Amino acid sequence: MPIIMGKYINIFNMPIILGIIFYLYTNKFSVMNPKEIPTEYQLMMTDIGKRIKQLRKNKGMGYIEFAKQIGISRNSYSQLELGKSNFQFISLLVVLKQHGIGLAEFFKDL
Repeated sequence: MPIIMGKYINIFNMPIILGIIFYLYTNKFSVMNPKEIPTEYQLMMTDIGKRIKQLRKNKGMGYIEFAKQIGISRNSYSQLELGKSNFQFISLLVVLKQHGIGLAEFFKDL
């Protein structure tokens, strides 16, 4: 069985892992038009964006600088922080990796 970061993974997770590898290889971000975000999730997206913004500010970085560091446009990154885009899960993982924070820790206070 394949091992990733010291843990065994289920073979059914392989498509997810392959998707992540493809994403990291192509280094592309995709966002959804704000009107496509269901109303019940808009508040959650705003809270996630605020948390991402606070992490960046804690590092003393501007949003343009951070966007360049993770490889997305400043406009796309700004939309993430404002909670106005439905970003892919991998986008969140890349942002959190730059901050050295895991998913559980990120969502703990939301």
